[in-house]
Amino acid sequence: MGDSLYETDFLTWTHRQAEALRRLSARADNAGLDLENLIEEVETLGRSEVDKVESALFRLMEHAALVALAESDSRDQRHWAAEMAAFRLNAGRAYRPSMRQLLVSVLPALWATARYVAARKLGHDPSVLPEALPFTLRQLLRDLPLEDLSRALVTP
Repeated sequence: MGDSLYETDFLTWTHRQAEALRRLSARADNAGLDLENLIEEVETLGRSEVDKVESALFRLMEHAALVALAESDSRDQRHWAAEMAAFRLNAGRAYRPSMRQLLVSVLPALWATARYVAARKLGHDPSVLPEALPFTLRQLLRDLPLEDLSRALVTP
């Protein structure tokens, strides 16, 4: 099970390995391992996987906002729209269901930053974009077509 969990859900694997190392550290025969630092490193590895997904989701939302704010059919708009596909693929490739709760909790803050950055890049006030998070994690990862991510940001 360890090898398959390592391949299928690295975050959960790191949590389980850290817990096993904590149990080992309580034993006298832990072979002189620097378990405190090993535990920290294993947990950091798991967190870095979550960070990859957070980063890709941030960039996806930022680019959706840029597309929504850009002049219609501009070269930049087409470029940002194309990059959205790469960010979604990167997020989806690294995403594991065990990350869901962590990601859902940070999405509003990621959106707030993406909204601000995109608006400022184009010389707009951030208030032209919705303040509340306009997407769910599921929509960002797969359910909402990429074109609709930007359309969801434009109020008629």
